[in-house]
Amino acid sequence: MEKGYINKQHMRNSDSLTGDGTFISSVEAFSSADIKARPEEERIKTIIPLLIRSAMMAVALGVFCYSFFVIASRMIEDKRMQDAYAAIRPNIDAVSEVNRPNQLREPSRMLTLLEMLDFDGEIPDYIVDPVDYNDIMWYKNTVQNLSAQYPDVYGWIIFTGTKAPGVGTDGRGIDYPIMQGEDNFYYLEHDYRGREARAGSIFADFSLSRNHEENYNTLIYGHNMGNGSMFRAIKLWYEKPNRNTLAESMQIEIYTKDAVYVYELFSAYRSDDFNFDKTQFKDSEDYLAYLREVEKRSVLGKKVPYSAQSKICTLVTCTNVAANKNERFVVHGIQRQVIPYE
Repeated sequence: MEKGYINKQHMRNSDSLTGDGTFISSVEAFSSADIKARPEEERIKTIIPLLIRSAMMAVALGVFCYSFFVIASRMIEDKRMQDAYAAIRPNIDAVSEVNRPNQLREPSRMLTLLEMLDFDGEIPDYIVDPVDYNDIMWYKNTVQNLSAQYPDVYGWIIFTGTKAPGVGTDGRGIDYPIMQGEDNFYYLEHDYRGREARAGSIFADFSLSRNHEENYNTLIYGHNMGNGSMFRAIKLWYEKPNRNTLAESMQIEIYTKDAVYVYELFSAYRSDDFNFDKTQFKDSEDYLAYLREVEKRSVLGKKVPYSAQSKICTLVTCTNVAANKNERFVVHGIQRQVIPYE
Protein backbone atom coordinates (compact mmCIF):
# COMPACT_ATOMS: atom_id res chain seq x y z
CA MET A 1 0.00 0.00 0.00
CA GLU A 2 1.00 3.62 -0.48
CA LYS A 3 1.99 5.76 2.48
CA GLY A 4 -0.53 8.48 1.60
CA TYR A 5 -3.32 6.00 1.68
CA ILE A 6 -2.47 4.96 5.23
CA ASN A 7 -2.40 8.54 6.54
CA LYS A 8 -5.66 9.41 4.86
CA GLN A 9 -7.23 6.23 6.10
CA HIS A 10 -5.99 6.97 9.63
CA MET A 11 -7.39 10.49 9.52
CA ARG A 12 -10.71 9.19 8.22
CA ASN A 13 -10.79 6.72 11.12
CA SER A 14 -9.98 9.53 13.58
CA ASP A 15 -12.58 11.77 12.13
CA SER A 16 -15.03 9.00 12.50
CA LEU A 17 -14.41 9.15 16.25
CA THR A 18 -15.29 12.82 16.53
CA GLY A 19 -17.54 13.10 13.57
CA ASP A 20 -16.58 16.71 12.83
CA GLY A 21 -12.76 16.87 12.85
CA THR A 22 -12.58 18.39 16.35
CA PHE A 23 -9.96 15.91 17.49
CA ILE A 24 -7.63 16.82 14.62
CA SER A 25 -8.02 20.51 15.40
CA SER A 26 -7.26 20.01 19.06
CA VAL A 27 -4.11 18.03 18.28
CA GLU A 28 -2.85 20.69 15.90
CA ALA A 29 -3.48 23.39 18.52
CA PHE A 30 -1.63 21.44 21.30
CA SER A 31 1.86 22.81 22.16
CA SER A 32 4.69 22.12 24.66
CA ALA A 33 3.56 25.06 26.81
CA ASP A 34 0.43 23.11 27.64
CA ILE A 35 2.42 20.42 29.55
CA LYS A 36 4.46 22.81 31.77
CA ALA A 37 3.65 22.89 35.48
CA ARG A 38 2.07 26.02 36.71
CA PRO A 39 4.67 28.47 38.12
CA GLU A 40 3.52 28.21 41.75
CA GLU A 41 3.69 24.41 41.67
CA GLU A 42 7.21 24.55 40.22
CA ARG A 43 8.38 26.93 42.96
CA ILE A 44 6.96 24.67 45.69
CA LYS A 45 8.66 21.62 44.25
CA THR A 46 11.98 23.51 44.19
CA ILE A 47 11.69 25.12 47.65
CA ILE A 48 10.78 21.98 49.63
CA PRO A 49 14.08 20.09 48.97
CA LEU A 50 15.99 23.31 49.59
CA LEU A 51 14.30 23.76 52.95
CA ILE A 52 15.01 20.15 53.91
CA ARG A 53 18.69 20.50 53.00
CA SER A 54 18.94 23.79 54.86
CA ALA A 55 17.34 22.28 57.96
CA MET A 56 19.71 19.30 57.88
CA MET A 57 22.72 21.61 57.51
CA ALA A 58 21.49 23.76 60.39
CA VAL A 59 21.08 20.69 62.63
CA ALA A 60 24.54 19.41 61.68
CA LEU A 61 26.07 22.82 62.36
CA GLY A 62 24.27 23.02 65.69
CA VAL A 63 25.54 19.58 66.71
CA PHE A 64 29.08 20.53 65.68
CA CYS A 65 28.97 23.81 67.60
CA TYR A 66 27.55 22.12 70.71
CA SER A 67 30.17 19.34 70.56
CA PHE A 68 32.93 21.90 70.15
CA PHE A 69 31.56 23.90 73.09
CA VAL A 70 31.37 20.79 75.32
CA ILE A 71 34.90 19.67 74.42
CA ALA A 72 36.34 23.15 74.88
CA SER A 73 34.52 23.58 78.21
CA ARG A 74 35.84 20.25 79.50
CA MET A 75 39.38 21.08 78.41
CA ILE A 76 39.20 24.41 80.20
CA GLU A 77 37.74 22.78 83.32
CA ASP A 78 40.38 20.03 83.26
CA LYS A 79 43.13 22.64 83.02
CA ARG A 80 41.64 24.59 85.93
CA MET A 81 41.44 21.45 88.05
CA GLN A 82 44.98 20.49 87.14
CA ASP A 83 46.22 23.93 88.18
CA ALA A 84 44.17 23.83 91.38
CA TYR A 85 45.73 20.54 92.54
CA ALA A 86 49.21 21.43 91.30
CA ALA A 87 49.05 24.53 93.48
CA ILE A 88 48.54 22.54 96.69
CA ARG A 89 50.77 19.53 96.05
CA PRO A 90 53.84 19.84 98.22
CA ASN A 91 56.40 18.48 95.79
CA ILE A 92 55.33 18.06 92.20
CA ASP A 93 58.31 15.81 91.36
CA ALA A 94 57.92 13.41 94.27
CA VAL A 95 56.50 9.95 93.60
CA SER A 96 55.99 9.52 97.33
CA GLU A 97 57.32 10.96 100.54
CA VAL A 98 57.55 7.63 102.38
CA ASN A 99 60.41 5.16 102.19
CA ARG A 100 58.53 2.21 100.81
CA PRO A 101 61.10 -0.37 99.83
CA ASN A 102 60.66 -4.09 99.65
CA GLN A 103 61.08 -4.59 103.37
CA LEU A 104 57.29 -4.37 103.77
CA ARG A 105 57.05 -7.86 102.26
CA GLU A 106 60.23 -9.30 103.72
CA PRO A 107 59.73 -11.58 106.76
CA SER A 108 61.35 -10.49 109.99
CA ARG A 109 64.42 -12.32 111.20
CA MET A 110 64.20 -14.55 114.27
CA LEU A 111 64.28 -12.35 117.37
CA THR A 112 66.25 -13.04 120.51
CA LEU A 113 64.49 -13.59 123.84
CA LEU A 114 65.42 -10.11 125.05
CA GLU A 115 64.08 -8.55 121.84
CA MET A 116 60.82 -10.47 122.23
CA LEU A 117 60.47 -9.13 125.78
CA ASP A 118 61.05 -5.61 124.49
CA PHE A 119 58.15 -6.06 122.06
CA ASP A 120 55.94 -7.03 125.01
CA GLY A 121 54.61 -10.05 123.12
CA GLU A 122 53.79 -8.10 119.95
CA ILE A 123 56.26 -9.29 117.31
CA PRO A 124 56.14 -7.35 114.03
CA ASP A 125 55.36 -9.35 110.90
CA TYR A 126 57.55 -7.20 108.68
CA ILE A 127 60.86 -5.38 108.93
CA VAL A 128 60.46 -1.59 108.92
CA ASP A 129 63.45 0.58 108.12
CA PRO A 130 63.84 4.08 109.56
CA VAL A 131 61.97 6.80 107.69
CA ASP A 132 63.30 10.19 106.72
CA TYR A 133 60.90 12.46 108.60
CA ASN A 134 62.06 15.52 106.68
CA ASP A 135 60.37 14.10 103.57
CA ILE A 136 56.95 13.42 105.06
CA MET A 137 56.81 16.82 106.76
CA TRP A 138 55.91 18.33 103.38
CA TYR A 139 52.65 16.40 103.27
CA LYS A 140 51.99 16.85 106.96
CA ASN A 141 52.19 20.64 106.56
CA THR A 142 50.03 20.52 103.43
CA VAL A 143 47.28 18.53 105.16
CA GLN A 144 47.33 20.76 108.23
CA ASN A 145 47.29 23.96 106.18
CA LEU A 146 44.47 22.71 103.96
CA SER A 147 42.48 21.60 107.00
CA ALA A 148 42.70 25.12 108.40
CA GLN A 149 41.20 26.53 105.18
CA TYR A 150 38.81 23.68 104.38
CA PRO A 151 37.45 21.83 107.44
CA ASP A 152 36.25 18.88 105.31
CA VAL A 153 39.83 17.79 104.54
CA TYR A 154 40.25 14.25 105.89
CA GLY A 155 43.81 13.71 104.70
CA TRP A 156 45.83 13.03 101.57
CA ILE A 157 46.20 9.86 99.47
CA ILE A 158 49.04 8.63 97.29
CA PHE A 159 48.72 5.34 95.39
CA THR A 160 52.27 4.53 94.40
CA GLY A 161 52.93 3.02 91.01
CA THR A 162 50.12 4.95 89.33
CA LYS A 163 52.35 7.81 88.24
CA ALA A 164 53.00 7.43 84.52
CA PRO A 165 52.74 9.43 81.28
CA GLY A 166 49.11 9.72 80.30
CA VAL A 167 47.86 8.75 83.77
CA GLY A 168 46.32 11.82 85.34
CA THR A 169 46.03 15.18 83.65
CA ASP A 170 49.51 16.12 84.87
CA GLY A 171 51.08 12.66 85.10
CA ARG A 172 50.79 12.49 88.87
CA GLY A 173 48.52 9.46 89.10
CA ILE A 174 46.57 9.17 92.36
CA ASP A 175 47.94 11.99 94.49
CA TYR A 176 45.06 14.01 95.96
CA PRO A 177 43.57 15.46 99.11
CA ILE A 178 40.81 13.38 100.68
CA MET A 179 37.59 15.17 101.60
CA GLN A 180 34.77 14.02 103.89
CA GLY A 181 31.32 15.55 103.75
CA GLU A 182 28.10 15.12 105.66
CA ASP A 183 26.95 12.63 102.99
CA ASN A 184 28.42 10.74 100.05
CA PHE A 185 26.94 13.03 97.40
CA TYR A 186 28.36 16.52 97.86
CA TYR A 187 31.95 15.73 96.83
CA LEU A 188 30.78 13.76 93.81
CA GLU A 189 30.29 17.15 92.17
CA HIS A 190 32.50 19.56 94.16
CA ASP A 191 36.25 20.00 94.41
CA TYR A 192 38.21 20.46 97.64
CA ARG A 193 37.39 24.20 97.59
CA GLY A 194 33.65 23.52 97.48
CA ARG A 195 33.34 24.65 93.86
CA GLU A 196 31.20 22.69 91.44
CA ALA A 197 33.37 20.36 89.36
CA ARG A 198 32.58 17.53 86.98
CA ALA A 199 35.48 15.50 88.40
CA GLY A 200 34.35 16.01 92.00
CA SER A 201 36.88 15.06 94.68
CA ILE A 202 38.48 12.03 96.25
CA PHE A 203 36.41 11.60 99.42
CA ALA A 204 36.07 9.35 102.44
CA ASP A 205 32.76 7.74 103.41
CA PHE A 206 30.74 10.07 105.62
CA SER A 207 30.25 7.31 108.23
CA LEU A 208 33.97 7.10 109.05
CA SER A 209 35.49 8.58 112.18
CA ARG A 210 37.60 11.70 111.63
CA ASN A 211 40.15 9.94 113.80
CA HIS A 212 41.67 7.70 111.14
CA GLU A 213 43.09 5.27 113.69
CA GLU A 214 39.59 4.26 114.78
CA ASN A 215 38.51 3.04 111.32
CA TYR A 216 38.89 -0.63 110.47
CA ASN A 217 37.81 -0.14 106.86
CA THR A 218 38.66 3.31 105.52
CA LEU A 219 36.37 3.61 102.50
CA ILE A 220 37.45 6.14 99.84
CA TYR A 221 35.65 7.03 96.60
CA GLY A 222 36.71 8.77 93.40
CA HIS A 223 35.47 9.23 89.85
CA ASN A 224 36.93 7.24 86.94
CA MET A 225 37.61 10.26 84.73
CA GLY A 226 38.28 9.82 81.03
CA ASN A 227 41.06 12.42 81.14
CA GLY A 228 43.06 10.18 83.48
CA SER A 229 42.46 12.09 86.71
CA MET A 230 41.02 11.06 90.08
CA PHE A 231 40.75 7.22 90.33
CA ARG A 232 41.16 6.57 86.59
CA ALA A 233 44.59 5.08 87.34
CA ILE A 234 42.90 2.16 89.13
CA LYS A 235 41.22 1.10 85.88
CA LEU A 236 44.43 1.58 83.89
CA TRP A 237 46.43 -0.55 86.34
CA TYR A 238 43.71 -3.20 86.77
CA GLU A 239 43.42 -3.81 83.04
CA LYS A 240 47.15 -4.26 82.45
CA PRO A 241 48.26 -7.85 81.77
CA ASN A 242 51.12 -7.47 84.28
CA ARG A 243 48.99 -6.04 87.10
CA ASN A 244 50.11 -8.79 89.52
CA THR A 245 53.76 -7.95 88.99
CA LEU A 246 53.07 -4.25 89.40
CA ALA A 247 51.05 -4.89 92.56
CA GLU A 248 54.12 -6.27 94.31
CA SER A 249 55.72 -2.82 94.46
CA MET A 250 52.57 -0.69 94.82
CA GLN A 251 51.15 0.60 98.06
CA ILE A 252 48.62 3.11 99.36
CA GLU A 253 49.69 5.94 101.64
CA ILE A 254 47.21 8.01 103.60
CA TYR A 255 48.49 11.18 105.27
CA THR A 256 46.39 12.55 108.10
CA LYS A 257 47.06 15.46 110.45
CA ASP A 258 48.69 13.07 112.92
CA ALA A 259 50.53 10.34 110.99
CA VAL A 260 51.15 8.48 107.74
CA TYR A 261 49.39 5.14 107.26
CA VAL A 262 50.97 2.75 104.76
CA TYR A 263 48.96 -0.08 103.17
CA GLU A 264 50.14 -3.08 101.19
CA LEU A 265 47.85 -4.17 98.34
CA PHE A 266 45.57 -6.89 99.68
CA SER A 267 42.84 -7.47 97.11
CA ALA A 268 41.42 -6.12 93.84
CA TYR A 269 38.32 -7.08 91.87
CA ARG A 270 35.26 -5.87 89.96
CA SER A 271 31.91 -6.18 91.69
CA ASP A 272 28.26 -5.26 91.41
CA ASP A 273 26.88 -7.53 94.11
CA PHE A 274 29.22 -7.43 97.12
CA ASN A 275 28.75 -5.16 100.11
CA PHE A 276 32.32 -3.84 99.89
CA ASP A 277 31.28 -0.46 101.33
CA LYS A 278 30.75 -1.87 104.80
CA THR A 279 32.46 0.27 107.45
CA GLN A 280 30.77 -0.96 110.63
CA PHE A 281 31.03 -4.53 111.95
CA LYS A 282 29.13 -6.32 114.72
CA ASP A 283 32.17 -8.08 116.15
CA SER A 284 35.57 -9.53 115.22
CA GLU A 285 34.00 -12.58 113.59
CA ASP A 286 31.87 -10.36 111.36
CA TYR A 287 34.97 -8.43 110.38
CA LEU A 288 36.96 -11.59 109.67
CA ALA A 289 34.15 -12.89 107.46
CA TYR A 290 34.35 -9.65 105.50
CA LEU A 291 38.13 -10.00 105.08
CA ARG A 292 37.76 -13.61 103.93
CA GLU A 293 35.27 -12.55 101.27
CA VAL A 294 37.59 -9.74 100.17
CA GLU A 295 40.47 -12.21 99.86
CA LYS A 296 38.35 -14.73 97.94
CA ARG A 297 37.25 -12.20 95.35
CA SER A 298 40.72 -10.90 94.61
CA VAL A 299 42.24 -11.29 91.15
CA LEU A 300 45.73 -10.75 92.60
CA GLY A 301 47.90 -13.81 92.94
CA LYS A 302 49.55 -12.69 96.18
CA LYS A 303 48.60 -14.06 99.58
CA VAL A 304 48.62 -11.51 102.37
CA PRO A 305 48.36 -12.45 106.07
CA TYR A 306 45.62 -10.77 108.11
CA SER A 307 43.77 -11.09 111.40
CA ALA A 308 40.84 -9.58 113.27
CA GLN A 309 43.19 -6.78 114.34
CA SER A 310 44.19 -5.89 110.78
CA LYS A 311 42.97 -2.59 109.41
CA ILE A 312 42.32 -1.94 105.75
CA CYS A 313 41.53 0.84 103.32
CA THR A 314 39.19 0.40 100.34
CA LEU A 315 39.34 2.43 97.13
CA VAL A 316 36.22 2.43 94.93
CA THR A 317 35.51 3.78 91.45
CA CYS A 318 33.09 3.08 88.59
CA THR A 319 34.03 0.73 85.76
CA ASN A 320 32.10 2.99 83.35
CA VAL A 321 30.48 -0.02 81.67
CA ALA A 322 27.20 1.22 80.19
CA ALA A 323 25.59 -2.22 80.38
CA ASN A 324 26.31 -2.49 84.11
CA LYS A 325 26.21 0.89 85.79
CA ASN A 326 26.39 -0.65 89.27
CA GLU A 327 29.75 -2.35 88.68
CA ARG A 328 32.80 -0.97 90.51
CA PHE A 329 36.55 -1.43 90.61
CA VAL A 330 37.47 -2.19 94.22
CA VAL A 331 41.00 -2.16 95.65
CA HIS A 332 41.82 -3.05 99.27
CA GLY A 333 45.04 -2.30 101.09
CA ILE A 334 46.03 -3.78 104.45
CA GLN A 335 47.77 -1.53 106.96
CA ARG A 336 51.45 -2.40 107.43
CA GLN A 337 53.02 0.72 108.84
CA VAL A 338 52.05 3.78 110.89
CA ILE A 339 54.52 6.66 110.95
CA PRO A 340 53.75 9.34 113.57
CA TYR A 341 54.95 12.83 112.71
CA GLU A 342 56.45 13.24 116.15
